[in-house]
Amino acid sequence: MNRFWKMMLIPMAMGCCSAVSAESESIKCHVRTSQGEQVLFYSWNKEKIENNKSKLVGKRLPDLKGNQNYIKQVNECMPVYMPFSSKVANQLEKQTLR
Repeated sequence: MNRFWKMMLIPMAMGCCSAVSAESESIKCHVRTSQGEQVLFYSWNKEKIENNKSKLVGKRLPDLKGNQNYIKQVNECMPVYMPFSSKVANQLEKQTLR
């Protein structure tokens, strides 16, 4: 096979496989951290939302002051277009910058 065809087939093969990848969805999570309650935003693969949600507990969050800040509890995760079931979480979301 000549070099030209090899150069054409490799990108075409890679393109077909990347189209199979799953869609991501924008998610918001109401969490309790070592510094209080927060609403965090993520973009996750639709098939792995529950898995990613369960991995949040214990994750370290960046803090502008350099303090240790960990996620202690995940109260609720929802798609960004849906409201939380908690009034407190909805209030926090209104105050949170995206």
